[in-house]
Amino acid sequence: IEGQPVGVFYGGQYARNADGDIIYGNFTNAAFPGDTLRLPLRMRTGNLDGSETNSGTFVNGIIGDPNPDFTASFSNSFTVGSNLDFNVLLDGKFGGDVANFTRRITEFFGSDKVLEKEINGDTIPLTYGRSPSGRINIYEEYIEDGSYIKLREVSATYRIDKPWVRHLGASTMSITLAGRNLHTWTDYTGMDPELNLFSANTVAQGVDFANTPLARSYVLGVNFTF
Repeated sequence: IEGQPVGVFYGGQYARNADGDIIYGNFTNAAFPGDTLRLPLRMRTGNLDGSETNSGTFVNGIIGDPNPDFTASFSNSFTVGSNLDFNVLLDGKFGGDVANFTRRITEFFGSDKVLEKEINGDTIPLTYGRSPSGRINIYEEYIEDGSYIKLREVSATYRIDKPWVRHLGASTMSITLAGRNLHTWTDYTGMDPELNLFSANTVAQGVDFANTPLARSYVLGVNFTF
């Protein structure tokens, strides 16, 4: 889109009034007679004036930008005593949206965590699952802030320079224990804001659709210098 960053999200939006507030409308819940739902409306030509109508042609627009404002990394190495080294690596992405389509499809099929509200009676049935207002097609609902800070790696290395090492034919030996992808600080409601359904595709970023998150792992390594 001319004048917009590459890969912006474009799709169904909430209907909003002149103040920018989401417009809600009343819906009769056919599955549960007597229940009336008050749900957000999708933008149509009929409600562009801020009215509560749910008629007219659908209007789409820009609903998010997956490109981060900036990314940063912080690495720190330090030594304790004469033989023990530590290293810490943090990665961060600040700004940039994620399209949480995993949440969208799990809500539709009634298996998302938010459906607990319906099961527990905290809201009227079908407020989220298969909402009669067509909420699943208000794609703006599923665009979330994808900012995060990750504890990418913590490692400890112990260097050994003992006579028995030289008996092995080596001059030195070191043992390293490392943990990777140990923790993520984020407000994103999905499993991992870093992943993308379309991998490294530069024009299709920030799409989460049943992606497998990066695994937390621990590695033990032994290094000999000959």
